[in-house]
Amino acid sequence: MSISADLLRQMRAQSKKKKAEKDSPKPKIAEKKAEPVEGTHTLIIKDTKGRKAQTITMVGGVKDGPYTVYDPETGQIKQKMTYTKGVLEGPTEAYDHKGKLMFKGSFVKGKMQGEAKQFENGQLVGIYNFDQGKQDGQSQIFKNDQKVAVITYDKGDMSGPFEAYQNGKLAKKCMYKKGVLDGVSETYYPSGDLLQQETYENGKIVGQEKKFYQSGTVMEVATYKEGKVVLLQQYDQKGNLVKEKEFED
Repeated sequence: MSISADLLRQMRAQSKKKKAEKDSPKPKIAEKKAEPVEGTHTLIIKDTKGRKAQTITMVGGVKDGPYTVYDPETGQIKQKMTYTKGVLEGPTEAYDHKGKLMFKGSFVKGKMQGEAKQFENGQLVGIYNFDQGKQDGQSQIFKNDQKVAVITYDKGDMSGPFEAYQNGKLAKKCMYKKGVLDGVSETYYPSGDLLQQETYENGKIVGQEKKFYQSGTVMEVATYKEGKVVLLQQYDQKGNLVKEKEFED
């Protein structure tokens, strides 16, 4: 659960053009060439129908100032960024086809930095943190104004606590290490009582996986060896063993 892949690719693509003196023309976009202009001026790029598609502030042939992308059909702004001496720097915003804010964040030296927010139909769906272009620290995911997940990143990898919520209540928590489950994982009843508990090492369950009745009594114990169940034990609500089955390695 993270920033939309398409949106993130779009932001990164802009940063990779930081050394280009002018944008490469997109399909059906014709750049109106002009004689070199001293000082600050605005370069307007139009599509083949003469509609404004982009405006770029230039200083001596280098992007330096606001850069805006438009929807030629509607004239609405799709994306706003700022360049400083050819490098993306400062706030950036992206908008959907209705003109509603879809994403806002900031660039530092051409890379996403600090807090960023994502929206859908005007509603907040994600809060992310970036360090030098990579997600770092806690990210929060929302649906219908309710938090549904908290994910911890370390230099772009899921590493650290992960929490999932249902109807505003904690439903699951676990630990990740470089994108793989590693550590204690717990699942909860809607009441908050413990439902299931197991421990992972490098993505595989080790030791015992336990399930509990809502009263706290053990319901089932599965013993693992090399990622496979070798013994399954089931209990009634009074704690009596009612079934036991062994599995071959």
